[in-house]
Amino acid sequence: MPSATAAPRTPSRTAAATEGQAPYTARPAARWLGLASALTLWAAYFPLDWGWLGWVALIPLLALADVRRYPSLRQAVGASWLAGLVFGIIALQWLRIASPPMYFVWIGLALFVSFQFPLFVWLTRRLTGVLGWPLFLAAPVVWTALEFLRAIIGIGFPWYFLAHTQHAYLPMIQIADLAGVYAVSFVVMLANVALYDLLTAWRRGGSEPRVAWGARWSVPLAGLLVAGTLGYGLVRLGQDEFELGPKLALVQGNLEQDIRNDPEAGDQTNRHYLALMEEAARARPDLIVAPETCLEFWWMRIAPDVDPAQVDERFRQGVAVGDEFAQRFGSHWNTPFLIGLTTLIRETQGERRYNGASLIAPPGQEVARYAKCFCIPFGEYIPFEKTLPFMKWLSPYDSDYSVAAGTQLTLFPFGSTPFAVLICYEDTVPHLGRWFMSGATQPAFFVNISNDGWFKGWEEHEQHFAVARFRAVENRRALARSVNMGVSGIIDGNGRVVTLLPGARTLSEGKARPGVVVGQVPLDRRSSLYVLLGDWLPVGCWLLVVLGMAGLVRRGRAAE
Repeated sequence: MPSATAAPRTPSRTAAATEGQAPYTARPAARWLGLASALTLWAAYFPLDWGWLGWVALIPLLALADVRRYPSLRQAVGASWLAGLVFGIIALQWLRIASPPMYFVWIGLALFVSFQFPLFVWLTRRLTGVLGWPLFLAAPVVWTALEFLRAIIGIGFPWYFLAHTQHAYLPMIQIADLAGVYAVSFVVMLANVALYDLLTAWRRGGSEPRVAWGARWSVPLAGLLVAGTLGYGLVRLGQDEFELGPKLALVQGNLEQDIRNDPEAGDQTNRHYLALMEEAARARPDLIVAPETCLEFWWMRIAPDVDPAQVDERFRQGVAVGDEFAQRFGSHWNTPFLIGLTTLIRETQGERRYNGASLIAPPGQEVARYAKCFCIPFGEYIPFEKTLPFMKWLSPYDSDYSVAAGTQLTLFPFGSTPFAVLICYEDTVPHLGRWFMSGATQPAFFVNISNDGWFKGWEEHEQHFAVARFRAVENRRALARSVNMGVSGIIDGNGRVVTLLPGARTLSEGKARPGVVVGQVPLDRRSSLYVLLGDWLPVGCWLLVVLGMAGLVRRGRAAE
């Protein structure tokens, strides 16, 4: 039997040695490290918008990802998943405001976002602890790769990237035209690593060679990259002598979705928006823009390859209603207008419904039409509806409302300044703007029309605008937004806010009230490396991760 006076057992080096770290010593509880990162990162976004916290928010998470500092892999991964879940729940709580069934969507999307944290910790620990990668290489590479993955799985969810904490710091975000929003995330993560290494080296007093070595390299590397980013940003910001383009009148309604969903309130909705469009016409703009699905009638059209004589009378009457609307207001305002409408097209295979945008020119002719390409689960269709019927319970509507995804990237003709339209959350998708720019003819500017009335004045409005600013910088094209409940305004090719609603000095003051934003579009003629080369940075990061994991597999086989 062991003696009662035997010395207490100390943790074994065996588990620690598998990842190459120092022996175990007392550490802060893993869950507190994770929660510190979750809460600090949340504060960097709206509603607080303390973007400076983005530079330090991930330091506690890096302690979990560092095999030298936190030996227990199981605890580190578990604590990081809890951190990701907490972050997702509090950052995405505006989703539950839309309708009671959206509580399930809120939790589901929070779970989806949460897995980025433990994947980051696990991959970083494997690459540093087993392969010996320096933390200042592994952490930015892995984080950037995972953000890209989150943006392209399904329709993607490219919100709450680390870069988005910097939306208001214009010199920092100009490098988005080199490698997209991912470039900004990479730099900010590297700065987090440098500060973590510096803090660790200070606490250890330089007693561990690996710690001192990491700080000696990461701090100057991060300093050079941040300085280069700021220098490039200042140069780009100095290129701000933009030609003034078309004068736009951007309509912002202020109707919550509860009103929009009420079948008895259709006349109220139509009167609300037509009155605002009338106000917009009095500004004598070159183009009136109204938000996504703002009027309560279907825009019914017959496809060019369908014989109208073969279309039933009910559908032809619907087409006539649309024609009468276009001719009435096209002649009355004598101004082209872009409007978002639920669009029903009679095609050869039958009727198909889209979330559409139509450009109407005087005296009432539809010049061009775009159908939204990236449809939102539950908002515009029920995923797996046929195989999983219970998914209908998560729908915010009582009836079938599904729309088909568009298949063409429409360029709207507008004299010498053709433009492209992004509907709803399409202005948050990095690669979609680039696809529009990759055509033979590039748009002179972008227009976003959206209905954010679901979220009733919560922080979704400001966060949506903040994410959209990166599309302007990536493509070096101005972006004009016309949004129900806001935030509406014009952003130039440097990501600078040109104009909001009259009297609004901040994004928060530009939401949850009706009005018309009037301003001229700054025409940016500069080129963009991101448009030319696309997602080369995150793809390169994934290549490094894959090569690293292959090295882990080879090392494991060699050890057998």
